[in-house]
Amino acid sequence: MTQETNLSLGNDFPDADKKDWLEAVEKALRGAAYETLQTRHNGLSREPLYTNETVNLSQAAHGMPGQAPFLRGSKSLSNSFLPWHIASRFTLGRKGNDNKDVLTDLEGGVSALLLDCRFDTVTPTQLDKLLEGVDINIAPLFLRADDNAINLATHLASKIGNYKAIFLDLDPLGYAAASGLKIDDDVDTIFPGMLGLVEQTQSSPNIRLMTASGLTYHNAGADAITELAAIIATATFYMRYLEQSGLDIADIINRLTLTVSADTDFFGSIAKLRALRLLWGNICAALKQDKIVTPYIHAEGSERYFSLADPWVNMLRATMSTLAAGIGGADVVTALPCTSIAESDNLLTRRVARNTQVILQEESHIGQVMDPAGGSWYVETLSEALASKSWSLFQSIEKAGGIASPEGMKIVTTNIEENRITENKDIAKRKMPVLGAGDFANLEEALLKPRPVYGSGALQETRPAEAFEKLRFAAENQKPKIYLAVLGETAEFTARSNFATNLFAAGGIESHLGCGGNDLNAIIDDFTASGFSVAVICGTDAAYENHAETLAQGLAEAGCAHVWLAGKYESDAINGNIFMGCDTISVLQLTLSLSGVAYDEVQS
Repeated sequence: MTQETNLSLGNDFPDADKKDWLEAVEKALRGAAYETLQTRHNGLSREPLYTNETVNLSQAAHGMPGQAPFLRGSKSLSNSFLPWHIASRFTLGRKGNDNKDVLTDLEGGVSALLLDCRFDTVTPTQLDKLLEGVDINIAPLFLRADDNAINLATHLASKIGNYKAIFLDLDPLGYAAASGLKIDDDVDTIFPGMLGLVEQTQSSPNIRLMTASGLTYHNAGADAITELAAIIATATFYMRYLEQSGLDIADIINRLTLTVSADTDFFGSIAKLRALRLLWGNICAALKQDKIVTPYIHAEGSERYFSLADPWVNMLRATMSTLAAGIGGADVVTALPCTSIAESDNLLTRRVARNTQVILQEESHIGQVMDPAGGSWYVETLSEALASKSWSLFQSIEKAGGIASPEGMKIVTTNIEENRITENKDIAKRKMPVLGAGDFANLEEALLKPRPVYGSGALQETRPAEAFEKLRFAAENQKPKIYLAVLGETAEFTARSNFATNLFAAGGIESHLGCGGNDLNAIIDDFTASGFSVAVICGTDAAYENHAETLAQGLAEAGCAHVWLAGKYESDAINGNIFMGCDTISVLQLTLSLSGVAYDEVQS
């Protein structure tokens, strides 16, 4: 066997243009409009195809890693040993978050610690106990605290001689917003003693004082544009505050971190981190600094898209968000355990979260390539669109008085509320899938018990899965059932009976497969013997034309309180229809109510 010296790698294929592609799409869609391939998510429209001819990229897209405007990354060279810090979050007072868990994570590959002190009144003594036996000179320490933040931050700052790096990450604006407090341009009204802490740490360059975080806004339902605008507006506010506190601007920009969410919108999350660096470059350029300092970005996996139902799916969500954060060029990444929205963690869930990052770094070598998504017309377009739209929104916030003003915050919360309304409609119609909760729910697996919810009002945490979780919790004790009145042979009714089974399972309702066939009397007798109060007819359109009305009338006479039909066939005897795009939440609420589950228990 001889090896060819001139190996052709596709040169013989004919050139294809967009016209050829559109013709192929038209055949594949079989008459459906091309626009059905277009989607909108996280505030941005997504096209089905991006080409060099249709994408007009700016010169910023041709920059180099480590050079302004930092679109391609904050560093010119990747650290092959540790491309980003693997951070593990520990919530004090939470089961599975003790000192032994800290030591286990550090031994298992974690290189940074995030201490979350928001859900309990934490004392400095408790912090010391949690960190007992930990050499923080090896791993950076990040603090996340609210009303007790200054006390804890002062305690950590007093130990500066023992620490390599401390990220106090104080976020009074985020705390005030989540708690419904007014800040009125005076940080000390929210965090009394803040000014004293600034003075105490002024000569300690390895202490980063504050973080401009988008997590509060993201977890409340903000799209990517609103989250980025809130981060930049918050950073601007903190810069002004620290300047008034006596720090010079060159020092200030080294005292801030940017905290951003990474979620299951994989390409959108990559673009979000790239856009954040562009926005930071705009801010630094406006400050007229000779040297633009690179941003320090901490990306945390989104809890918003986690579910208490079938929590193992959260592992996939965490993997997707972590991969996006690594590709996007975050300096620190926190991958959360699949149980992070539940009342406790355990060794297994913490180990999986930790190993997700270790595998991505050491086996997948994600950090070995600078800006892996660079050059992708899709990601480049998303990055620039996010940066442009976020900058416009940031300017609107600034014109309104800044994010600390009631008017500026109103712009942010209004955007969040509008996005939540749109999202809730998509969730109800299952246009926005929630695997394990709204789709393919496993009724044999109990839901996890939730942890306390953070935030209040417009900035209270919210998750798409909650709409279905409330239904499941309401149905948990009574375990309601619905009768599948299937028509014809198995091959004829299976598609719609599976659809109905999946839909009703999202509300905790178990489907009971009827006897089937075309003997309507036998089906009605089988329903009567089952003792159920609600039924759904499943079959082909032809079967509906011949039998649906008669069967529905017979079921009603046999005591069926409500007859659903899987499909769009309508009749006076049919009480309602289920189909792709129907209001699933309303269907489930009504069915639970008819099954004896109190309606108030399932209100969204």
